[in-house]
Amino acid sequence: MTWARGVAAVVVALGLALFGIWMLGWSTNLDPVGAVLGRPAQVEVPDLTGLAEPRAVADVRSADLAAEVEAAPSLTSPKGAVIAQDPRPGAEVDVGSVVKVVVSEGITRVEMPRGVGRQIDEVVVPLDEAGVDYMVERVASESVPAGLVIEQVPEPGIRVTAADEVRFTVSTGPDPRAVLEVAGLSAEGAAYALGVGGFVVEPVLREDPQCPRESSSAPNLPPQPCCRGIRWSRWWSRRVHRRQRCPICRVFL
Repeated sequence: MTWARGVAAVVVALGLALFGIWMLGWSTNLDPVGAVLGRPAQVEVPDLTGLAEPRAVADVRSADLAAEVEAAPSLTSPKGAVIAQDPRPGAEVDVGSVVKVVVSEGITRVEMPRGVGRQIDEVVVPLDEAGVDYMVERVASESVPAGLVIEQVPEPGIRVTAADEVRFTVSTGPDPRAVLEVAGLSAEGAAYALGVGGFVVEPVLREDPQCPRESSSAPNLPPQPCCRGIRWSRWWSRRVHRRQRCPICRVFL
């Protein structure tokens, strides 16, 4: 009887050992409890940094993971080498998870576009596509409309990379300024003063209710209120041997 009990104990122990070995065979991370509970098996993400793309993809697949490859410019790594990955090397992830692999495109060079006189948004399109950074300085200009490029560095046609310094100077248009007080000046004097101040003058003649309308007798009337400010031109009128009329009431000055 004692012998039978001993044999039974040995058989039970042997069965448990075989069951444990069987469970470990189904669990790639040696987690039999996880296998019993139905939890996904965990694997370690391999280190891919610096590997060539084919080798990196093969290592990912051999770890029961999936590889997602994308390219990016690099100034230090040769074309086709892995420059980044996600998740990081050594991380524990579920079997079948996706590992993002970033592969170098090599050093990207792009030709500097011709920007002077063009809108800055149009000029920088090829630089944005090549990943080349640039600086934009905005300054006031009296002659260049707002938004147009005034100056660029380097010159058009030079090939640049992300390591090069690229700068554009862009116009913001004229600076705001106060309008000059020209009331009481002649039309010529007001136009001159405003022109010197940077304004474009468009004279507009308006009737003054205090001035009589033009008539056959108007030239014989004395100067009216609307004639003030242009009397200074009498001297010039005499120099050219002709008399000057007020543009509103037509009185001779």
